[in-house]
Amino acid sequence: MSSEPDGRPEPPTPTVGSMRKMVAGITILVVVCLVGMVGYVLAGWSVQDSTFMVVITIFGVGYGEVRPVDTLALRFLTGFVIVAVIQQPDFGAIGVE
Repeated sequence: MSSEPDGRPEPPTPTVGSMRKMVAGITILVVVCLVGMVGYVLAGWSVQDSTFMVVITIFGVGYGEVRPVDTLALRFLTGFVIVAVIQQPDFGAIGVE
C-alpha cells in the first residue's frame, strides 16, 4: 500500500462494486418515491400532497398526514413505502454486489 509523502496511507478509492451499490440504492429510492407519488395521485391527491406524504413517510418526520389514510389501498401504499425504504440498505437481497 502506498502512502502520502507525510507517511499517511492514501484514502481508499471507490470500487466498481461500491459504485454499483450506490447507483442501485439511489435508483431504488427514486423508484419507491415515484411509485408512492403515483399511487397517491391515482387515489385523488394532488402531486404536491403526494410528494409531501412520501417525504414524511420516508423520513418519519411526524407532521401527520395531509389527508386521512383511511382506505385499505392508501394504508397498503404507505406500508409499501415504509418497508421498501427500510429494506434499501440490504443490497444483497436484490443481487447487487
